[in-house]
Amino acid sequence: MPIYRLIMGNLRKIPHYLVALYVVVFLFSIVFAIFGLLKQLTFGFDQARDAYEAFAIWHNHDIKILGPSSDLQGVHHGVLWYYLLVLPYAIGSGNPEVAAAIFFILSFLTIPLCAYFTYKLFRNFHLAMLASALYASSPLFQVFTRWLSNPLIALYIVPFLLLLLWKYVGKKKNKYTKYKIGLVGLFFGLFIQADLAFGLFLITLPIYWLIYKIKFRLVDFVFFWIGLLLGLSTYIFAEIRFNGKAILAMINFISSSLSSSRSPIETILLIVEKINVFLSSSVLPFPYAILFFIIIVGASFLGGYKDKRDKNGIILLVIWLSTFAIFYLFKSGLLNSGFMFGPFLMPLTIIWSYLLIHTVKNYKFLAILLICIFLGQFYTSYLWLKTEYSPLSVQYGISLNLEKEIIRYTYEQSKGEKFIIITITNPLDINTMWAYLYEMYGQQKYGYLPFHGGRGQTGYLGNLTEQPFGTKYRYIIIEPTTGIPDFFIQQIISEENKTSDIIEEKKFGQFLVQKRIFRENK
Repeated sequence: MPIYRLIMGNLRKIPHYLVALYVVVFLFSIVFAIFGLLKQLTFGFDQARDAYEAFAIWHNHDIKILGPSSDLQGVHHGVLWYYLLVLPYAIGSGNPEVAAAIFFILSFLTIPLCAYFTYKLFRNFHLAMLASALYASSPLFQVFTRWLSNPLIALYIVPFLLLLLWKYVGKKKNKYTKYKIGLVGLFFGLFIQADLAFGLFLITLPIYWLIYKIKFRLVDFVFFWIGLLLGLSTYIFAEIRFNGKAILAMINFISSSLSSSRSPIETILLIVEKINVFLSSSVLPFPYAILFFIIIVGASFLGGYKDKRDKNGIILLVIWLSTFAIFYLFKSGLLNSGFMFGPFLMPLTIIWSYLLIHTVKNYKFLAILLICIFLGQFYTSYLWLKTEYSPLSVQYGISLNLEKEIIRYTYEQSKGEKFIIITITNPLDINTMWAYLYEMYGQQKYGYLPFHGGRGQTGYLGNLTEQPFGTKYRYIIIEPTTGIPDFFIQQIISEENKTSDIIEEKKFGQFLVQKRIFRENK
């Protein structure tokens, strides 16, 4: 087989100890990711909301044109994510663990995709192996494998998008060129479906045109826009349906953000800080990672490029990565969340791998350096698991395993009697997550649902109903308090103190549960 011969032929050119190192890293990455998935699958409001929406599409044949809501009122992300969730949730009968396992597999399929993309770009098999090993062991990638949210789409689409873009900018034009640029437009549209903020990456296209001195052809322009509009078609339908509400909100946001933007110095310092955070959570898990990165970049440039192909590939990736800085022009900081690192992870990993191989010519020294990097990556992943930290979540420690323990605890403590849950959540007064999980894991096992009490609850409440007065057992469930004001917690507890007494207080990771009993039943 040609592919088999290609792989085996190239493997012989790489020192056996490096090949062994990469194989060990791949195996450790898989084992570590599986352990992380079993221990710390993130399931919060966003995941429960998306599960309800997928259920509505699947069971009620409810055609959706609006995707998950964004931080801007009236603005939604693409609806593609909801439709991608339908089949995994259908297979698992609504079980989020089954859906997570399916997306876990899809995430790991991006590892050979990283290797393939790297090889196509640089025709260097060793570089492809190193890039895919660094990518697989990256703490950021490890977290993405146990996360269910719409920006995850970017992880799958970016390598295809960049490969198509490279085939367009790096090849001579022929009769198939218009179809390539049409696919670039389509994948760009699907990429923006992942998160509306990713539309800022469109600014890279004119830069490619200028850098590569691409001759403008009207047919390419037309095919690109046809592809882009197809990819964004659900956005267009939604804007027509809702009278351009999202466009107006985006215009107001951009104008207000830019008019109150930081000073140039503040922006530069923020970019440097975020680059350091990104590097240390992905390819260089050490303090002051940016300094080490600058040293390697400087040494690499002093050495020059090997050939024109390398230069073209580097330019493609660098332009894409340069979009990183654009997000910081906005005062609100679109990159405050780690999930925005997703589109940059694979390109950064490839660039970093190229710099290492190009700069560190001694294979034995390279092996020692890589061992330090890999150990640092796995140690960072271990610390994140141990501390229940996730750069992708607003709340740290919002783990499905802990939530299932809480559900089991409330049922067992209630001894078959109906009970009330009073939840203190982020977002505030949104009981969506607990409604879904009690239906999924509580009702199916114990045959009944609790009531919900406390303040008026909003969001997707499922089949949870309001509390009847005098219900004996009551449980205050306090989520990890990131983003929850302390006075709000005290207010809820003070209100409950008027009618119930604490029997037991129990910690589940960063969750706190108070078992209470209605005072007349004490």
